[in-house]
Amino acid sequence: MKEQINFAYEMKIPYPVEVENGDIVKIFPGDKPHVYDKAPSGRLCVDGEISIEEDSTFIKERRNIANNGYVDLTLIISNKGTLYSKPIVNVKGLPIFEKEEFIDGLEEEILKLTKTFSLKNTKQNQNLIDGLKKTCRKYAKEKTGKKPITNINVIRI
Repeated sequence: MKEQINFAYEMKIPYPVEVENGDIVKIFPGDKPHVYDKAPSGRLCVDGEISIEEDSTFIKERRNIANNGYVDLTLIISNKGTLYSKPIVNVKGLPIFEKEEFIDGLEEEILKLTKTFSLKNTKQNQNLIDGLKKTCRKYAKEKTGKKPITNINVIRI
């Protein structure tokens, strides 16, 4: 841009204005033109009815889910500190041909991990969630080579 300004001076243009992508230049009224405002520039995506930038977190999250898949796990823990039912596992976007076998193996790993925690102790809740997340991602990585987005829900009844 500096070279363009220098060229404008060489051509005897009275008021050259240095601009960047998206700059709005006010030419009239006034004595000389100046950068008046900034307009959005670059690539924009339409998501539903909303325009968003290409590098927004929404787009990054969707690409990540598309590339790595998604695992959703729900544990229901009774007030006695025991599992109310077996873990509820939902898997999307992972290259799994034997889904039942994959889920059974994952449930087994989850049950192993939950035995190392005192499920009655609610102060351990975040540690339990972190451990479950690591276990799910590690198991999925071993079986598919993917590290999926993992959502853990712990419900206490």
